[in-house]
Amino acid sequence: MKYNSQIEKSDEGFEELHTSVVRFTENNYLQAIEEEHLTPEQIRKLVLQVKGWNLVLDDEYYSLKEFIPILLSRYASNHKDKYTISEMLFSKLSKTTRSVRLTYEEFLPKYKRYRDDAGNGVNLSASQYSYIVSPVVQKPIFGLDSYPDCVKELYEELGMYFAKVDEIIRTCQWTIREIGFRRESPETILPLYDAQYTETLSNLSFLMKHRHNLRLSENEEVIKMRGMRSNPVLTAKHYLVHSSDVWFEHVMDEQIFKDLNNGFCKIESQLWPEDKMCALKTRLILFHIDELNMEGQKGKFNNYKLCAFYEWSGANNLKSFIENYFNKYYTGSLKIPVATSVYTARNHQTKGYIKEAESKAFKKNLDELVEKYDLNNLPSLE
Repeated sequence: MKYNSQIEKSDEGFEELHTSVVRFTENNYLQAIEEEHLTPEQIRKLVLQVKGWNLVLDDEYYSLKEFIPILLSRYASNHKDKYTISEMLFSKLSKTTRSVRLTYEEFLPKYKRYRDDAGNGVNLSASQYSYIVSPVVQKPIFGLDSYPDCVKELYEELGMYFAKVDEIIRTCQWTIREIGFRRESPETILPLYDAQYTETLSNLSFLMKHRHNLRLSENEEVIKMRGMRSNPVLTAKHYLVHSSDVWFEHVMDEQIFKDLNNGFCKIESQLWPEDKMCALKTRLILFHIDELNMEGQKGKFNNYKLCAFYEWSGANNLKSFIENYFNKYYTGSLKIPVATSVYTARNHQTKGYIKEAESKAFKKNLDELVEKYDLNNLPSLE
């Protein structure tokens, strides 16, 4: 087959598809029947085939109608890869587009090699040359009434088929226009942005997944989005533009950026992604921790009390808390044990080797130390 029956997954592809399917007429159909010299048996097989396609179109149209409201309600798509709106919609119509290609190919004339002005071979468009939708059609000598019932039945089935294809296409084109209108209406988009931002931020599994490598993004796409919520027009322009991965990265980048501007260092954003009050209380304790009796053996911190301090702090990772936070920002004279020693102390506590009352008493001392000082205007760590 030398004809090109591929459908471009773009706005232009939808328009080309619409232009071709609406060309289906009785004259096109009868020309196709005559030119292809179809037998009654072949026509009956086509009737069954088109009936099947009509059922497939019903299913895909139903799925499409379910998908579109969900798509429009999101600020960023759920796709991991970046797609245009047309590509997303076409991804829902794989069976529809396949049936269109097969229908066009069923009624193509015998291929004649065609070359452009430069002498290069060119694949002709199936949507232009298929008898069933060709823009060039000869009026038949006899009307449809002169043909057998199987020919009339196929015409009715094809009529329903092309009408359904056109309805699907027009629904997709409406969706594309609607998204374009919304991108010009910040008042419509800002609530969608805020809702999805809140939803993403509350996704603890996402936060846990990224907790070890938090830093401001170096992704140019994300950098361009940084702080855009303060610019409603720009926020609207980015509606349904980005993949889910870029959106997740944007939300994390925004949080880190805000934290840095609010005096929180990167490790604090890492250990306390949501509860900044815990981060402030822990920072206060860090500044005054030598006021507590924390000394263990050989001039080191008591492992059990350090473990209790970690649990009290609400931080989300013990190893990072010891190695990247406490080890870096503690400025007193006591030696800091390795994280494995604190892990061991934690296991001992879990197994009941350490009395729970002792741990509770120490945590009460931490609360009392917080009450002793003012959290307002607390110096930043960096």
